[in-house]
Amino acid sequence: MPLDMIAKEPTDPGSSTLMLDSRPFLDGRDEWRFIISTNLLVSMKILMGLLSFGIISVVILGWTGAILAWSTLSALDSGVSIYDIAALILPHGLIEMAGFMFFGAVGCEGLVLFCQKLKYDSWLIDSNRLALIGRRLITGFLLISAASIIETFVTGQIANKIN
Repeated sequence: MPLDMIAKEPTDPGSSTLMLDSRPFLDGRDEWRFIISTNLLVSMKILMGLLSFGIISVVILGWTGAILAWSTLSALDSGVSIYDIAALILPHGLIEMAGFMFFGAVGCEGLVLFCQKLKYDSWLIDSNRLALIGRRLITGFLLISAASIIETFVTGQIANKIN
């Protein structure tokens, strides 16, 4: 049952089947706000890798990949076509994962700086490194924003055509 369909009690008391009420789960701007806020929350958690030498970033990105693989295999096992799965995931998923990777690269900076401290006995933080970190953050944010717009307005249309 799609997320935008909920079961309600039958209007005929003698009926044993539930009727579907087709109310939208979220639509338009509200759905976009939900998706972008969730993605930005994940991005902030990935950035916490700065405090753990990248461990948090790697765990979150690995877990996200594992969930994506499990969901894909589950859908395949239930009979969903690989083309339908690709149509639902690829338009926004590739962009979203690229954005998460940019945040992950920043989240691993703590480990990079620590290794440089051990090797060169200096922190090696200069304007070039800070500019690179800034470009990664901006690129990650732009990719996550674009992916959330695509997920809201394109993926929903694709899902309606598949159903």
